[in-house]
Amino acid sequence: MKLLLVAAVALIDPDGRVLISERPAGKTLAGLWEFPGGKVEPGERPEQALIRELREEIGLTVEEPCLAPLTFASHVYPDMHLLMPLYVCRRWSGFAQPLEGQRLKWVWPRDLRGYPMPPADEPLIPALIDLVGSAGLGQPASLRMPPQRGRRSLSIIDHLGFGVSDYGRAKIFYTAALAPLGIGVVMEVTPAMSEDKVWAVGFGRDGKPEFWIGSDGRTTPQLHVALLAESREQVRAFHEAAVAAGGRDNGGPGLRPHYHPHYYAAFVLDLDGHNVEAVCHGPE
Repeated sequence: MKLLLVAAVALIDPDGRVLISERPAGKTLAGLWEFPGGKVEPGERPEQALIRELREEIGLTVEEPCLAPLTFASHVYPDMHLLMPLYVCRRWSGFAQPLEGQRLKWVWPRDLRGYPMPPADEPLIPALIDLVGSAGLGQPASLRMPPQRGRRSLSIIDHLGFGVSDYGRAKIFYTAALAPLGIGVVMEVTPAMSEDKVWAVGFGRDGKPEFWIGSDGRTTPQLHVALLAESREQVRAFHEAAVAAGGRDNGGPGLRPHYHPHYYAAFVLDLDGHNVEAVCHGPE
């Protein structure tokens, strides 16, 4: 019987959700949901196959050191024996896009069983639940990701955005101001791609665009946006970079103990007067 080697990957976002893809019409097992990946071509290693497949299928760039093997599936189909190693990846560049007409969904591990999957994928679910936790929380201590200072494990807001009066200048300002926080451009959309027919750029960490600005004009009244910093040094660097990029000081780096004893923040007014804050909740 023919042995087919296929590599798959569980992409896990900062909230602990896993990306799955629905096989499009016209393909074998159409309508079933699976972990991204594909056939390992002759001369390829599984890691190389995943890097290629993720780039071609969903537009993500992954470095090989970010792929960690978790488990594997061995399943006998009528015409072949499928061997499928499953990798875990938590860091990538880009924003997941359905480049081959498939549907994509970010799903809590506990909900994976609610999606029909190929027989080879279903046995992989328990290993993911054990790794990530049933809802991205409560992971086994031996496998839990190290906590990151100043970052919550789960946010109540998926993303936010507002319009700016000068899109080009605002993009330059935020690119410079947010860089010290480890926040950069993740995705930019054109008017043809946007429901509002405007230019928009999304900033974020870990490949997820959470903070957006658009070319649809200045939003009024002014907003207050607070961004998480992982250290007090990042707060200071944000303030310096934002002012240097054209922002106006609205409160220098320092403790605000009336919120809580370790609330360390800095405030800058952006080019349209929005109050942008960087805050670290951890001690020095």
